[in-house]
Order: sequence, then structure tokens, then C-alpha cells
Amino acid sequence: MDPNKPLVAGNIIPQCQKCNRDDRNRWIYDDKGRVIKLANPQVIKSCDREVKKAVYRILFHEFKGKKPDRIN
Repeated sequence: MDPNKPLVAGNIIPQCQKCNRDDRNRWIYDDKGRVIKLANPQVIKSCDREVKKAVYRILFHEFKGKKPDRIN
């Protein structure tokens, strides 16, 4: 469920081979197997330009245009 934690009971979701692809290590799942957050923010780098722009707009608005080093 969370690739940043050990593979132990409570942190494993049985998946078929297709669903257990390498890119699945980019997400954290709830107990029903639904994505709830990013495990690694670097996943944004692999997205296409339109997704990156949408994420930028969301974060720009969220942080009111502040530069990353000025966010508390």
C-alpha cells in the first residue's frame, strides 16, 4: 500500500502482474486499493506537459505564487 514502508501484513495489496508494474511504486493506496497520494513527487516529471501545467497551476494557487524556498 505504501512503497516507502516494509512489505508486511497490512502494507500489501494482492495484485495481478499488470497492476503490479514498476510504476505502481509511485503511489500510496488505501485499504481498498485506491490511490490516495504520491509516494514520490518525482512522478510529476514523467507526466506530459499538460499535466505538469495543471499541477503547476494548482500549486501556484495553493501557495499564492510563493517560491518554494519561501514556503513554511
